[in-house]
Amino acid sequence: MVFNQLKSVTTLCLLLLCSLSAFAQRTDDNSPYSRFGIGDLAPQNLTAVNMMGLHAAFNSIYDINIANPASYGHLRLTSYDVGAFAQYSRLKAGNENLDVWKGNLTNITIGFPFFNPLNKIASGEQKPYEIGMVIGLKPYSNVNYNTLLTDSIAGAGDILYNYQGEGGLYKVFTGFGVNYKNFAVGMNLGYLFGKTENIRQVSFPDLTQPFVDVLDGEANYSGFVYDFGVQYDYIFNKTAREEDKQIPLKKLTIGLSGNAPQPVRVTTREIIGRNNVNYTGSALDTIFTVSDVSSTTSLPASYNFGATYSVVGKSVIGFNFEQTFWSQYQNPVRTETLSDSWKASVGGEIIPDGRSYNNYWKRVHYRFGAYYGGDARTFSGTQIRDYGMTFGLGMPIAVR
Repeated sequence: MVFNQLKSVTTLCLLLLCSLSAFAQRTDDNSPYSRFGIGDLAPQNLTAVNMMGLHAAFNSIYDINIANPASYGHLRLTSYDVGAFAQYSRLKAGNENLDVWKGNLTNITIGFPFFNPLNKIASGEQKPYEIGMVIGLKPYSNVNYNTLLTDSIAGAGDILYNYQGEGGLYKVFTGFGVNYKNFAVGMNLGYLFGKTENIRQVSFPDLTQPFVDVLDGEANYSGFVYDFGVQYDYIFNKTAREEDKQIPLKKLTIGLSGNAPQPVRVTTREIIGRNNVNYTGSALDTIFTVSDVSSTTSLPASYNFGATYSVVGKSVIGFNFEQTFWSQYQNPVRTETLSDSWKASVGGEIIPDGRSYNNYWKRVHYRFGAYYGGDARTFSGTQIRDYGMTFGLGMPIAVR
C-alpha cells in the first residue's frame, strides 16, 4: 500500500511540474473585472464538487472536496482529479458586443487513504479512525483584460485610455483529514505564488506629434496559506445497517471550514514613461521607475457553512453559505475599495444505480446546483451580483 501511494505521489509531482506551463498559457479571455483586487478568483473547489456548490458539508469515498479538508478522512480509494473548462462570454458596451471564448486546466489533484480498506477486511482489523491525504495544484486567481475608454478635453480633442492586464496566482497544496467515528477534522497547507501586470496607456490621437503616456505596474506574490475544516455525520439508520449492511446509509452531515487573515509577501515594480507613436519601434522613454519594493498584505478571512442529507450511493441534497471579508483587503498596487463577497448555494446529485453492471449511464453521477451572491467588486455604490445554475456529470472510469 505504501509503495503504491509513493508511486501515485511521484506521478502527481511530475504532472504538477508539467502542468505549470499549461496553467500559465494565456487564453483569449478578456475580463474587465479582473482589473480589480487580485483578479477573477478561481472556483474554490474541484470541478466535480463545484457543480453542486456543497463545499462545507460534502464528503465521499470517491470525490475530493478541497474546500473542507475534514472530508479527506472519508476517502477509501485513490482518486485522481484533473479538471478543465471551456467558457463563452459576451461583453457589451453600448451598441458594441465582443464574443470571447476561453479555456484552461482548473486543477490537478490526487487523494488517497492511509489505510487500504481491502487489507483491513482481510486482516479483520477495524480501526476507529481513518486518515486521508490530498496533494494538488490549482489556479487561485486570473488577470486578463484589455479595455479602451474614450474621453475628450476642449482644445485637446479625444483622449484614449487603454487598460491592459495579465497574469495570475497559483496554489500548490497538501492536506490531511482524520475521521474518528462520526467526527472529522482536517487542514490544508499551501504555497501561493504568481505575478500580475497592469498597464495603463493614455494617448491623444487628435494632437500633432503626440506622446503616449504609459504606467506599467507589476506585483509578485508569495506566501504560505492554510485553511481548516470540521464535519459531523449523524446516522439515521445505524441500527438497521447493523442488521443488514445492504441497506443504504442515510446521514445528515454538517460542515464548517474557513481561514483567518493570511499575510502574503508582495514585491512591486512601477515604471512611468512615454513613447512617440509617430516613430516605428520607438523605445519607451522612462520618466520614473522604482523596483523591488517589498511589502506585506493579508488575504482576507473567509468561512463556509453548510449541511447535506445523503443516501450513500443514491443521492445527495444540501445547501452552502460562504463569505469572504474582502473589505479588509489592502491592495499593495493601488488604492481601491472592495466589499465582502458572499454566496448562497443549493445542489445535489442523483445516482440511478451505482452497482449496475450492464448499464453505464445508471452509474453516472448526475449533479446540479444553483447559486446567488455578491461579488467583492462594487461600481457606483452597487455590489455586482453573481448568480447561475450548474449541471454536470460524474463519469466513473475503472483503472485496472
